[in-house]
Amino acid sequence: MIAGAASAEGASRAVFRLAAVHDWGLVTTPYAVAETVRNLATFPPPITAM
Repeated sequence: MIAGAASAEGASRAVFRLAAVHDWGLVTTPYAVAETVRNLATFPPPITAM
């Protein structure tokens, strides 16, 4: 999730873009959400403000 949000390019970002274009629902797990929240603190403020 962080890779998709933090990068303007790449496969992770492409998944987010394609989901928006095709009205896909993205699915995750509680573990992935917890890892994302935990790792947000290591990113610069523009990322954490999203």
